[in-house]
Amino acid sequence: MSIINLDLDAKFAFDFKRRVIIAGHEYVISFNDKLDTTLKDLDLDVQGLAENLNKQSDKFEQEMTVDDRKQYIHQVNQQAQERVLASLDAIFGDGEGQRIYDYYDQSMYAMVRIVEVLRDTLAEINGEKRDNDAAKHQARKQSYTRKRRR
Repeated sequence: MSIINLDLDAKFAFDFKRRVIIAGHEYVISFNDKLDTTLKDLDLDVQGLAENLNKQSDKFEQEMTVDDRKQYIHQVNQQAQERVLASLDAIFGDGEGQRIYDYYDQSMYAMVRIVEVLRDTLAEINGEKRDNDAAKHQARKQSYTRKRRR
């Protein structure tokens, strides 16, 4: 009986590391399960903040003064900012979230875009983007085919 060699390293050639240049610094980031967990935790944190905001909507509209509303919104925005910066710290290293935030003129829009790019890159590396794109293409194809049959 002969033995057949199966070299899975050569077959898959996984490459989860990417060189990321952001805010004037270069990092080598591994798009692995730890990064995935960090990004998912951030998503859940932000969803929790949004849910709490929705739960408070009646109180917000009927009981709070304008100053109370402002204070509440500032508090929610501060919590969201802290969670985003903590996630960037977990990804790029301690203190880097604040450094990146300062580099981009303290813009939460920039921070959210950075997180989106990291999430999209992770999905692309894991093949999810390819699968999602194929599903979207198939849905468009079916939609077009149904329209022509009518």
